[in-house]
Amino acid sequence: MSDPTHEFRPILRFAVCSDIHMQSRDDERAARLRRFIRGVYARAAEDSAYPGVDALLFCGDLTDFGKREQIADFWQTVQEELHPGTQVLSVLAKCHDNWSEGRDSPKTGLADYRAITGLPTSFMRVIGGCPFVGVSTSEQTGVYYDESQRDWLRRALDDAARQCPGKPVFVLQHEHVCATVFGSMPEDGWGNDFFQDIFYDYPRIVHFSGHSHYPLNDPRSVWQGAFTAIGTGALSYAELTADGTRKLHPPGHETIAQGWIAELDAQNVLRLRGYDFLSDTLQCAYTLDLSDPPHTFSCTPQSARARAVPPAFPPDAAVQAERDADGLSITVPPAYCGDGAPVVLYRVTLAGTDGGVLHRSVLFPPYWHAGESPLRTTVPCPQGDFRIQILAENAYGAASEILTKEMHDDGT
Repeated sequence: MSDPTHEFRPILRFAVCSDIHMQSRDDERAARLRRFIRGVYARAAEDSAYPGVDALLFCGDLTDFGKREQIADFWQTVQEELHPGTQVLSVLAKCHDNWSEGRDSPKTGLADYRAITGLPTSFMRVIGGCPFVGVSTSEQTGVYYDESQRDWLRRALDDAARQCPGKPVFVLQHEHVCATVFGSMPEDGWGNDFFQDIFYDYPRIVHFSGHSHYPLNDPRSVWQGAFTAIGTGALSYAELTADGTRKLHPPGHETIAQGWIAELDAQNVLRLRGYDFLSDTLQCAYTLDLSDPPHTFSCTPQSARARAVPPAFPPDAAVQAERDADGLSITVPPAYCGDGAPVVLYRVTLAGTDGGVLHRSVLFPPYWHAGESPLRTTVPCPQGDFRIQILAENAYGAASEILTKEMHDDGT
């Protein structure tokens, strides 16, 4: 992290979100887009010294099917909320934005976006003295990107370094770069390696991406290695990987509206604030020193893991359980991480008097949105005496102490 005595004064402010999946300007996802934009302006207005928002960044899957009318609805929604002086930068994705009328039809999403908005779908643009590079999917049918885009990207990154020497280069792409942020690992399946070798040559890159829908307030969504990578969450639905199983959609996964507000100061310190825009709640914050990358990087996987605090249950926490017609109903009290990071899962085990395992399951708290409610589950109820054991885990697998409850056949 940066020097705690450093006085932060932004010279640039922008906001980033991804995976809106709008179907019409009247649907719930359009409402979340409005909340995102309004929330960004409201937070900016709290800074009397620099109340402006220089840009809104959208990292793909703006629409659900890439139909022209959906793209027009997205753009109209943005325009209705946009304040003067804020630029809009979007990249479009292969799957949803460029489906058009289906996978086998001609792909017109990119052309429709350019025609409707008057904006490019791949670009290098300087805003506030910093370069922003965006790369959308290839217009060739059935591919994410093509070889000509590799040449274009290198030229764009070289132009960015030449025009804005010593400044971070903010890159927008829909997919995560493989083996960087949460959602990009091989077991997740949402990473893309097409430009990976190029990005590794430019340590000043700050890469924003979506695609996975993995929560941005998971600490694994901010990664620093050869460059900086940041996952953007989603405005549509959340997704997870746990215990090697991907595409998990636990209860509450459709209640998500996450995005970042990013601010840069003259010393190349980047302040990131991740919000739940449904409740206008700050969920996480980072201060990244980008003055001498990668030497000033503080969010490498190793350092983040070393700082992480295991969860703990409050001293008075107790498991509630009762037998009913459906089985055994269990209510799990919330645990907390002392560093403010979320508890990402709870492990529920039923053990017999001999120590043998009678049942195992995993519960996922909806940590991608603010608010707290008890987690409840119903499992098959064993006969006789047994013990309920609950473990809470953080994003790195560090576990709490075991919370237990004894269950007896006589009801005590």
